[in-house]
Amino acid sequence: MDFLNTFLIGTIVGLLLNLFLSRFFEKRGKTTWATKEDVSKITEEIKKIKYAPEVIPVENDYNLEEAEQEFYNSIADTEKTSTPKNVAMHS
Repeated sequence: MDFLNTFLIGTIVGLLLNLFLSRFFEKRGKTTWATKEDVSKITEEIKKIKYAPEVIPVENDYNLEEAEQEFYNSIADTEKTSTPKNVAMHS
């Protein structure tokens, strides 16, 4: 009797797996891949953006040191306001 139950359960599980896996691979096989034409269109669009400096304005008066200092000052201000005062330490 145990052999028959095991055989029936194995058959049912096998059929369900077969059904699931066949549908899974059928859908997976339908995925669309980019064609050479698609890739060339994307490449051309990237080249247009890459070699078009008038599209992206560049500020020549940008000062990196000043920006770094502002960043560090903002961090220091945040730390000053977020540190709790008069906190008792328990040991």
